[in-house]
Amino acid sequence: MRKLIIVVIALFLLPLVSAKLTVTDEAVKNVIMPDEGASFNIDVSSEDASDNYGIITTDSNWRLKGKSSIDLEQGKKQSIKLEFYPIGAVKPGSYSVNLRVYSNTKPENFADHPIFIKLVSPAELIEAGFEYNPQGLDPKKENLVKLNVKNKNPISLDDVKIKIESSLFDDERIISLLPSESRSEELRVSFKDFIEKGSYEVRLLVTMKDKTLIDRTEKINVGYYSDVTDDNAAQEGFLIKNIKVIRENKGNVVADEEYSLRLNSFEKTFTSVHPEPTEINSKDGLYYYKWDFKINPGDSYRIEIKTDYRTPLISLILGIVIIIVAYHFFKKDVSIKKKVLTIRYGGGISEMKVLLIIKNKGRALKHVQVTDRLPKIIKKPVEFGIVKPASFRHEMGEGIFTWNLEGLVRNEERVISYKIKSDIKVIGKMHIPVAIGRYRTKTGNLVTVKSNKNIIIS
Repeated sequence: MRKLIIVVIALFLLPLVSAKLTVTDEAVKNVIMPDEGASFNIDVSSEDASDNYGIITTDSNWRLKGKSSIDLEQGKKQSIKLEFYPIGAVKPGSYSVNLRVYSNTKPENFADHPIFIKLVSPAELIEAGFEYNPQGLDPKKENLVKLNVKNKNPISLDDVKIKIESSLFDDERIISLLPSESRSEELRVSFKDFIEKGSYEVRLLVTMKDKTLIDRTEKINVGYYSDVTDDNAAQEGFLIKNIKVIRENKGNVVADEEYSLRLNSFEKTFTSVHPEPTEINSKDGLYYYKWDFKINPGDSYRIEIKTDYRTPLISLILGIVIIIVAYHFFKKDVSIKKKVLTIRYGGGISEMKVLLIIKNKGRALKHVQVTDRLPKIIKKPVEFGIVKPASFRHEMGEGIFTWNLEGLVRNEERVISYKIKSDIKVIGKMHIPVAIGRYRTKTGNLVTVKSNKNIIIS
């Protein structure tokens, strides 16, 4: 009896062997119409020994297309693509279709995996409706009628044919819709003949691949019209242009108006408008201004557009003049470059050679005075170059040199040099004072220039 119980339990646990067989799916297209197939990428793997497996669907309402068997190696995964087609009169709805993968040598080793498919009827693919002025179409001007279309499902719809038929207007076009996309198709409607106020029937027919998605009749109203006059005046001058647009409503109903303006990027930079447009769109380097406005009976609406190249041109010229004047006013004809050459003995610096390079970059100068200071730890120089200082003095513990350079012509460069020696070796960082030059301009202004800074490190 005990052996019998063990056998029964073992037979009961046999289906659990399928836990070693794993099936997963990735939907490629799981929203379909009745004559279409749903496609999936199926991944199958097994922990059992290598074997041959069959693939079927146990749902009698669906037909499987693709591989019917695969060879699996132990521990390896194999990917296949399968398609599921509805059989017979399967009603629209959401379905869970069972996919079975089983061992051809061990039928007890199998795995069931649900595949989720949504079947939709053509009438459930899209929704559409007209949108236009709630006061009705104006018989005296062009009207904007929008057909708002929405794809109700996460699938692409191509070659959707829209046909509009009525005594007011006709239109026909083909569009494509992305998954769950909503969009508006614009229709420009105008009337050559007199149209009475009232409601008119408009048939909307939407088809795709010979299937009718929408076929219904709607009502579109034609309303009273407003008598709006349009007065445009343009004035042009030297590098300036003014446009004034005046719309006046002489009718007895509120008028919905719009005005458009196109500018390139260069014109936009120098154009100001009043009032601000309702919207601004750009495309291919062009800017499209659009004003949407309402005019009450007896009122008017005014738009002013000014393109002015003159003001920025004058500002640019003035700016250039100011820069030139400032340059000539603040520029310094003389530059001083200071170089410090060091001589090291032992662990520090004890001797330095200083070079002052004076260059005249401007007109000839009669007199340039150059002043330099010694570092505080050095009392006096030990040697001068060819150009000797005019004076040397101590001030606040610092040695100060003064050189007087006479007759410095344009682009002339002179070099002043001297050597200094410290009784104390410089270890670490030392800041060298800057040299200063002074001269007077042709107008008598005193100009002061400074040399670069120098820091020596032992």
